[in-house]
Amino acid sequence: MDPDLSGDEYESLSHDTLVEKLKYVGAENASLRIRLERLQVENDHFRKLLTGEERENDSKLPLASFGLLAHLPTPKKSETPEYDPPSRLESNPDALKHDASPPSHSVLRSPPQVALDDPDSELGNLTGQDDFSLSQQIYENDDSRSPSVAASLNVGIKRELLDNDIKPRSALKRRRMVLDCVEIPVRRSTPRTTSRPPAPSPKLRRSPVTSGSALVKAEVPVAHVPVVRVKPEPSTEEKLDEFIRVKRENPEIKIRPENRVLPESSIRARLALVNNISYVINDVPEEVQRITVTRAFFSKTFGGNTQATFPSIGKKFRQKHPYRNFMMLNLDEYNPEAPKNPGDAGLFFGLGNSEGSDWGSDGHIVFVRLRRNMWLQVGIYTMSPAPSLTIEEWNSQKAVVKTTWAEDVWEQSWGRDTRAIIVLWRELGRRPTQDELDDALDTNRTFQNLSLEEIVDAFSTGKETIAVWCMECIGYEADLQRDIVENLKTWVPPPPRPRKSKKKATGGRKSQKSAPPSKRPQKLEESEEGEGEESEEESSEEPNEPEDNIEELPYVHRGTGSRPRLALID
Repeated sequence: MDPDLSGDEYESLSHDTLVEKLKYVGAENASLRIRLERLQVENDHFRKLLTGEERENDSKLPLASFGLLAHLPTPKKSETPEYDPPSRLESNPDALKHDASPPSHSVLRSPPQVALDDPDSELGNLTGQDDFSLSQQIYENDDSRSPSVAASLNVGIKRELLDNDIKPRSALKRRRMVLDCVEIPVRRSTPRTTSRPPAPSPKLRRSPVTSGSALVKAEVPVAHVPVVRVKPEPSTEEKLDEFIRVKRENPEIKIRPENRVLPESSIRARLALVNNISYVINDVPEEVQRITVTRAFFSKTFGGNTQATFPSIGKKFRQKHPYRNFMMLNLDEYNPEAPKNPGDAGLFFGLGNSEGSDWGSDGHIVFVRLRRNMWLQVGIYTMSPAPSLTIEEWNSQKAVVKTTWAEDVWEQSWGRDTRAIIVLWRELGRRPTQDELDDALDTNRTFQNLSLEEIVDAFSTGKETIAVWCMECIGYEADLQRDIVENLKTWVPPPPRPRKSKKKATGGRKSQKSAPPSKRPQKLEESEEGEGEESEEESSEEPNEPEDNIEELPYVHRGTGSRPRLALID
């Protein structure tokens, strides 16, 4: 059995494989048996030589190949028997007796040392014969398995066999086995289907004739592989920014992209100061929370000016309702990051520095402008200072944003303090002190003797900054919202004011041109009785509200260490 295989592995072999293995093992056994028999013959011959029963020349066995001739005494030439071929020996029986006679010289009784110096020197006259004929000749007609001299003379031994017996050799390499294979067909339960369309057959075209014959080449069209662009997975910070942005958006609000001041990451970082938590309103249904009003309705019902950011309530309306501290923010112009839904947190932008401002602890009732003639109450808010816009954040703004702020600072009344600082800085060559700024503001100067580029440069270099406050909702005026719903039921909008027709100039006379409007914005005066009530002419413009988006932003002076300046809020 094959030592490399276990019993279980033999049982798993096929019949043909086992037959081949048995044949291989039988051949190896026959070869080993022949080699053993040859060694027995040689041992008997050596024994006879040592005991004197046989002489050296009585047999053709190659004694020299075993290194024995160098140690045995060489007999005299007269005593050496003449060599006779096998045919002569067989025809002359007396020769056998003569060859078997003991030698006259003394026989070496002790076994000589075997020297394997040159085993190939005595193998030149040997004839080749296979192993099977060798064993047949040795054991033919011999029951005692003792070879005779005549049989020994007819023995032919291969040179290779003697060489292999004398020289040490490695283990025999196992013959390579050729096993049979059986192909077992397997039938699929369902045929394999593929969605790939069959490849189109190659198109043949005739190339230009170069050597008198047209060469036809086959063009295999390459299938067009569409490029699939995989959008990278957004990071956790980007997901948080998107979540906050979607949460803070209101589908009813229309804000121009160029009016966005800060990126979402900067907004989230500042709103983190107030935890960016929305105030939950439970005592007012959501459909009631979403009811909006116009500035004309608000002014006629609750008082205040239609254009002021912080409208004051006159005595007449103070006696009608208890609501104070209103704050009207325009989302599309100056405060695109103000609260957009009731209870949401937001940011408020102004001029100067938010540090040192005092907004009070009562809070403001905030209304935001969603779009034209739509103002929504979002709740009661407190203001807390946040980091102002950095130079990098201002420089990252689009040109239209910078120009819009510069134009409004130059034109609006709330930009007078900023204009004064820029002009005084140019005149003095340094930043004015708080006393110098106060003295300049006490004059009638408008400080409009500067360009828009100077205003933009002042923000770009850090001479002036845009202040930021965090708006946190602390409550909701539910009674005010219910009063709005009740008053809207009986509200009749005033008719629009008719447009004035332009008078044509009479022929032959120069048309009198009206004086150019003053560059200085006129401050909105409030009557002593109404304290901010709009005039009858302003209230008639409710359907169009042309001045609906004018907003007064507070300015907070940087101040000095000894005299910090508070916010200038009406």
